[in-house]
Amino acid sequence: MAVLFLSIALFGWICLTLRMVKHISAPPIIIGLVFLVSYILIVFAYGESESNEWFYSCYFFAVIFFSVGFFIPLIGKKLANTPMQSDVYFSTSFFWIIWMAEFSFSMVQLWKMLISARGSAYNIWSAIKLNYQAGAFASFFFLFETVFFFVNVGIFFVNRSKRNGFRAIMSAIPLVPHVLSSHRGVWFMLAITLVFMFLFAYRPDNIRVIKIGLAAFIGLAIVIVISSFWKYGKWYDNPKELMQYVLNSYFSSPFVAFKQYMQSGPELKMGGNTFRFFIAVLHQLGWGTQPVDIVQPFVSVYGYPTNVYTGLYYYAADFGMWWAYVIELCLGFFYGILYVKTFNGKKINLLCLVGLSMLMYPLVNQFFDDKYFSILAEWLKYFIVLILLTQKCFVKSQGEKDEKRI
Repeated sequence: MAVLFLSIALFGWICLTLRMVKHISAPPIIIGLVFLVSYILIVFAYGESESNEWFYSCYFFAVIFFSVGFFIPLIGKKLANTPMQSDVYFSTSFFWIIWMAEFSFSMVQLWKMLISARGSAYNIWSAIKLNYQAGAFASFFFLFETVFFFVNVGIFFVNRSKRNGFRAIMSAIPLVPHVLSSHRGVWFMLAITLVFMFLFAYRPDNIRVIKIGLAAFIGLAIVIVISSFWKYGKWYDNPKELMQYVLNSYFSSPFVAFKQYMQSGPELKMGGNTFRFFIAVLHQLGWGTQPVDIVQPFVSVYGYPTNVYTGLYYYAADFGMWWAYVIELCLGFFYGILYVKTFNGKKINLLCLVGLSMLMYPLVNQFFDDKYFSILAEWLKYFIVLILLTQKCFVKSQGEKDEKRI
């Protein structure tokens, strides 16, 4: 009954938030829906064994703290509700210089991947993941390609010319080797970013957003099913058993694992998780202690192994649950600032549009694990590249005079 009550309370909070923010694609609505679906999955997976646990109220309070933080920057602000329109375009000369460099590099990496996977008994995705290792430079270049793609898609969404559409498609081509060599988290980031960038730029009504959301959910579910057969099919002859494993291990077990962890009275890490990036930098300089490992040990949850404990774990493990709520409040405040800058109605802010869309991935991923401070170094690189590629020398306006140039 506890989870049922929490589900009703959370649904009521989502409705109240929707009345204030108006758009169902707003971050506090999305995190609320993520945990609402998670409550349903907990009941579906474990029934009475977990449905009476009031511990899961922590996710309801996390949504409240996030929402409060989100609305603080919105106080007194009037936001635009119309589709974004602009005359921006990516500099023609810089686009093709960057694209040629990306394409050449990606073809070299693709060749290395195919060579490494040659003769493997696995499917090509599994074979590449097992045998190909991207170096530091290749990893950064793939990151650069991802941001370049997002920027060009964002430009097309706010200026829907044939030239911008063509460039958005072209910028996706060098990403193929990156997608082949990546885990499913990268696929989900790409998909989630594109969906929310579309929703933020086009501002469709809530009914259409729900339809798009359902289509995206079905699409991601298909990807999960196919990739799960690729990854685990050799251990499961029965597809039903495989799907049960995926449902429990990926969508339900993290919540139970976090509950078990907090109820075991663990020793707090005293900021080792939250401030891991800074601890790692100091350690590299010869100061301080070794940073904690972000990969957690496996535990068994009703016979299913998992080493992820939802996004709240990463911060609650530092100072307790109150610290996780403080982080949610701060995250909500940061999202609120980006939201205001994206929809101020005065001028299209491509940096904030793309940045906010990218950050919807870790928001959705909170049902699984943390993708904020645990990979802060990656986010710093993403935003440094994003800031660079949205400078005036790259993104120009009043480009109608060379509209015919591709």
